[in-house]
Amino acid sequence: MSLMNSKGFLQMVDTSVEIEKRMLSMLAKKSGLDRIKMACSMYDTGKALLFSGIEKQQYTESQKRGYLLQQMYGDSFSSSELAMIA
Repeated sequence: MSLMNSKGFLQMVDTSVEIEKRMLSMLAKKSGLDRIKMACSMYDTGKALLFSGIEKQQYTESQKRGYLLQQMYGDSFSSSELAMIA
């Protein structure tokens, strides 16, 4: 099932309300440090997955950062902003 989010984008919703409430309750019981560790782990996993597609090619660290930003943030940054950030 797809629903429109607050920004007007379609998003996939495949979790029942009951399960989502249970999950939020479980997360709320975790310490702030545990939640930060979870977020960092998810970010690192996503980054590794993105880089796995280009690992055999020769890119500079700056090019890799630019690729990561482009893949994770899409059109949120212009080409000149990406070049400046990366």
